[in-house]
Amino acid sequence: MRGSLLHHPRAAWLTHGLLSAMLLGYYALLIWAPLWLAFVPGVLLAHRIGIMGHEYIHGIPFAKHRHCLWVIAALDGVMLLFGVYELYRGMHLAHHRWLNGPGDPAAEHELRAEPQRGLWTLLGSGEVAKHLRVLVEGLRGRHPYARAHRICLGAALSVAWVGLWWALGRPDVAWKCALIVAATTAGPASLRAAIEHSSHRGDPGFANEYEVLIPLFNLNKHVHHHLEPGLPWYLLEYKTARPLAWSHYFTHWFRVHVRRDFQRMRPMSRD
Repeated sequence: MRGSLLHHPRAAWLTHGLLSAMLLGYYALLIWAPLWLAFVPGVLLAHRIGIMGHEYIHGIPFAKHRHCLWVIAALDGVMLLFGVYELYRGMHLAHHRWLNGPGDPAAEHELRAEPQRGLWTLLGSGEVAKHLRVLVEGLRGRHPYARAHRICLGAALSVAWVGLWWALGRPDVAWKCALIVAATTAGPASLRAAIEHSSHRGDPGFANEYEVLIPLFNLNKHVHHHLEPGLPWYLLEYKTARPLAWSHYFTHWFRVHVRRDFQRMRPMSRD
């Protein structure tokens, strides 16, 4: 019974409903809770809002792709991302197309950071630094899947939301949101980026699957996601016999960016 419900066309409303509920919870925290109380749950929610938005990047929840693009633009604005989410959409689609090889923005970023040393290596390998650099490249048309006019739309919607909060007498909500989004990008998003496609030299895989303490809407079942990127999150399954333990979610980042004994995994075979 459960399986049949999840395969029903209207099961997509599970995605719409969860995204809406998380957005309401997120802004309830920012409006009514002090920052010290809202910060950690806000980061956890912002991370998962981004993961749920990832469904729309792949055009999954709506039959018409333009409707998914509307959601991406709306998230760009309401989360005060100033066009970065549209840029992420383009980067992510390129990541799937050229996984771990030439053309994959994440792989190319690591190659650029390789000659750096010390503190600059850590800063350069961070998600914040990567997105700032590719934002400029996206506006120049260097990322084929991202559209400059949609980046500008996301930026304009973000400015409108900042203006709205200011007009409502709550400019604090805007800067709290900006702080939490920056912390989410530098923290959980960076941790997840490290574990998803990095491993010891000689690992024959192209992606890792791992257990989590707090659910990530099945994105930790990452092999299946790359094998079937058009599959909804609630249908993803583990495809490896022994997924990594939840502790690897934290230790992988250290081994990728500090010890540097982990490297990007092999490209995914087109076969």
